[in-house]
Amino acid sequence: MTIVARPKISVAMIGSNSERYLDEVLRSVAWADETVLVLDPASQDRTRPIARAHGVRVIERAWTGFAAQKNAAIAATRHPWVLSLDCDEVVDAELQAAIARAEFERFDAFAVARKNHLGKQWVRHSGFYPDRQIRLFRRELRFDDRPVHEQLEVTGRRVGTLAGHLIHFTYADVAEYVRKVRRYATLDAELLSREGRRWSW
Repeated sequence: MTIVARPKISVAMIGSNSERYLDEVLRSVAWADETVLVLDPASQDRTRPIARAHGVRVIERAWTGFAAQKNAAIAATRHPWVLSLDCDEVVDAELQAAIARAEFERFDAFAVARKNHLGKQWVRHSGFYPDRQIRLFRRELRFDDRPVHEQLEVTGRRVGTLAGHLIHFTYADVAEYVRKVRRYATLDAELLSREGRRWSW
């Protein structure tokens, strides 16, 4: 049996004041061939020194939206496959092993399940799990330009699934949950307005 070597993988991240989980996240991708972080220059916490301590290439770019920042991070990578992560998503050991043995020659992208957390509690119900996201993909792919909950454009592409999880520290507490929901609702409403569609609270 022929053993095919894993292709080189870049981790592409975006951030702004993202120090809270960053060290743990970067430890979980220490196996990657490079990591790129596109950082909002307005970021004022310890994101920069934490990232640089892990050998991350930090690129400062003014915030222009989730999809635009993620696409800039992808464009800055150097390897044929990209793992797109947020600064609050940890790659668990099972997912690391699944990536190492993935059938890269058969697929263009892979979906991954997320364990979303409210504080320290994994939220298993109410649509929070498995919350599969396409996060490992060929470098030529890009995210669509919606202002929030951007999706990778994979129409006509071969998409596989990987075992394991992204451990997603979604909300530190209920107050943060409410803030994020309000922010995302505002962004969605702005998009509907631009499209000439009616909406209400």
